[in-house]
Amino acid sequence: MRLTLVATGNVTPRRVVQQSTSENHSCSQASSATQKLIGICAGPTRTAPYTGLADGYHAVDGESVHIFGPGEDDVEVDAGGTIAAGDRLTADSDGKVVATTTTGNVVIAIAKEAATSGKRVKVSTVLFIHP
Repeated sequence: MRLTLVATGNVTPRRVVQQSTSENHSCSQASSATQKLIGICAGPTRTAPYTGLADGYHAVDGESVHIFGPGEDDVEVDAGGTIAAGDRLTADSDGKVVATTTTGNVVIAIAKEAATSGKRVKVSTVLFIHP
């Protein structure tokens, strides 16, 4: 399921996003594993990748954020730690995905391949609370 919501701050491409708790139809970049995670921001930046033009964001406050919600396959997201294929993934403090086995964490994706911190990893998007 793909979603489009309005940013309530800067959102970096390929990061986990959370539903805004203060504004309807809006989201922000996730910063913890227990927030109301809803999906993964799409990859492109909002401006052309030219020196002086690109700010590195997919969206800034008030702009549209394109989100891969539950049920999407082969979504690329930035890894925030070491990940093994099959790991259940949640958000770290920078909106990157990290493996989780912690009860109560929101699981936003399942890793389809291994990755290390700072690399991109392909995932299948899901949405459930880790048992």
